[in-house]
Amino acid sequence: EWDRSEGQCCYNHLIKLPKKNDEPRALYAAQKRVIDSLEANRLLAVVKPRSSGITELMIRYMGYLCLRDNKLRGSNMVVISAPAEQLSISFIRRLKAHHEPYLQFDTKQQVCILNGVRIEAFPSHNLRRLRGITDVTFILAEESDFWNVSEESELLDTILPIVQKSTPYMALISTPGRLGGLMHRIHMAPDRSIGGFKKVYIKWQEVDLFSKQDVAHFKTQPDWAREFDLQWGFGMGNVFNAADIQKA
Repeated sequence: EWDRSEGQCCYNHLIKLPKKNDEPRALYAAQKRVIDSLEANRLLAVVKPRSSGITELMIRYMGYLCLRDNKLRGSNMVVISAPAEQLSISFIRRLKAHHEPYLQFDTKQQVCILNGVRIEAFPSHNLRRLRGITDVTFILAEESDFWNVSEESELLDTILPIVQKSTPYMALISTPGRLGGLMHRIHMAPDRSIGGFKKVYIKWQEVDLFSKQDVAHFKTQPDWAREFDLQWGFGMGNVFNAADIQKA
């Protein structure tokens, strides 16, 4: 189909494929599993290794949902990340960059309006602003295991009523963080018992973006177990258990 249409076959090719080391990369099986799980379940909690392309995948999927038809016109999408608002804004910047060959954006840096859908970045420390937003169709929460305890509590208190009212797509995405953190609690609990999230694990062995040289280098880093091997708490201190500190 790509040959027949001279590269105009699908959304991903129209905005150009993502690149690793300047080489275009198509979707991989692990990334497709994330999309399939999101479409089937709508609520997703993804634990993944660093540099696995899942964030870029979600940004592209949000753009695709906005542009595949006009059904989402007038709705809102939300991007939240910890610890700083600038990371959320960087996702909006990337979303705009994907479409700037075709579209011009005159909105502020926190906002992208795509085919009538308003996509806005929010800081994790001020989620009260979310309570007044209606017609939410997608929530992307990045680094969901690195929020402080008050932010985690406010996130669930804020988004679960939104989920009940408008059944949006929602993706919590993170590498493993501290023991007792939000993603750790979701993944240790019985299936879907916290918020109804479908749990997805992406192992580093499934990430075709990693070369043998990449893996050899990553394994020399002190945070290998947590950042790549999906083990909570490793590399975050070696004196006290983080969950014990929080309890105290």
